[in-house]
Amino acid sequence: MSKIMQRYLFHIHLAGVTSRDKVGTLLANDSQAVEHGRLVADEIAEEDDYHGVIVAVENAEGRLVGAADGFQSDASLADREIEVRACLGGNEHRFQ
Repeated sequence: MSKIMQRYLFHIHLAGVTSRDKVGTLLANDSQAVEHGRLVADEIAEEDDYHGVIVAVENAEGRLVGAADGFQSDASLADREIEVRACLGGNEHRFQ
């Protein structure tokens, strides 16, 4: 039996600039997508100048399923919710 894969978009927000994912990645579920976002954020944050990175994870329908910041971030994602919303174009997304 094959799994149905879902498309997730990984939007990268750094230093006030957002790079929106237009292609996405196929993954099995929200948990895998959030973990993938965390890995992307950690990889980017390995560079000293990029510790403030946020990767917002959105499903194909536009629902925010999670977000990850670089492993060196001083603030929690809950404290940075405004930045996450800005990353998604100011939409009133809430963490689910």
